Amino acid sequence: MRVDIGELRLFVEILGEKLAVRDGQVVEKPTIVFVHGGPAWDHLTLRVDLESLADVAQLVFYDHRGLGRSDVSTPEDWTLTQWAADLHNLIRTLGLEKPIIFGQSFGGMVTQRFALDYPEDYSAIILAATAARFNLPEVIETFRRLGGEELATIAHSFYTAADPAHRDRFLVDGFRFYTVRSPQIGVLSPFKPDVLDHFFSDAGDAHRFDYRAELQRIDAPVLVLGGEVDPVISAGAVRELAESFRPGVAELHIFDDCGHGPARDQPEAALALLRNFVAKAASGA
Repeated sequence: MRVDIGELRLFVEILGEKLAVRDGQVVEKPTIVFVHGGPAWDHLTLRVDLESLADVAQLVFYDHRGLGRSDVSTPEDWTLTQWAADLHNLIRTLGLEKPIIFGQSFGGMVTQRFALDYPEDYSAIILAATAARFNLPEVIETFRRLGGEELATIAHSFYTAADPAHRDRFLVDGFRFYTVRSPQIGVLSPFKPDVLDHFFSDAGDAHRFDYRAELQRIDAPVLVLGGEVDPVISAGAVRELAESFRPGVAELHIFDDCGHGPARDQPEAALALLRNFVAKAASGA
């Protein structure tokens, strides 16, 4: 369905009930709002790996403005601040009461901005395969190690929006390193290269944001997940993110033999960890 959040409409899917009936009793389940990555694809990049969590929570998936089946808007509004405001407005429009927010990759960058700007909107945060800043030199060096100078050149072009031809080549030659189990990220989603290119260009936010100091302000429980062999958000970048929170706020897990998205590459372990965190967050433990 398409939900009017005031300025534009976002495409939203809700999986699972809020009130479950078990053994003749009504049980209220927590709600998780999923903030997908990209920024070129839609919520299906998350849903296929995480929809089984509907047994423990009501799941809300949506497409960012400019992506998927949501309204396009204009490049001036394709910013982390605006995408965070859209999430805030969606939560208010749907009448959600302090949901858990799950942000992956680019979606985790939006989630961090949202968590800082709207601290009363959520009960807990899950950040998967994302970072407090985008470390371009580290990313390029990783792809140089994986595929040599040619792949490093194409990767640099992709992550700076320098050449559409390089972008399209990187989607084939570079994306195969993103995951261990399946390289088919985004195959089910409409592809919106304009938003991707804008985000990584000089006009976008990719090379400007740095949340490391600001994250000290967050008090809610945070779960930080990463993969040991993620080529774009390194294990070191994930650790840096977790260490940016005050002691005791963030719980960190780095999965072995895992690339960009723990639920993609280590689904059994990742989903078990997520269920446990959701249960603790819902109980206030």
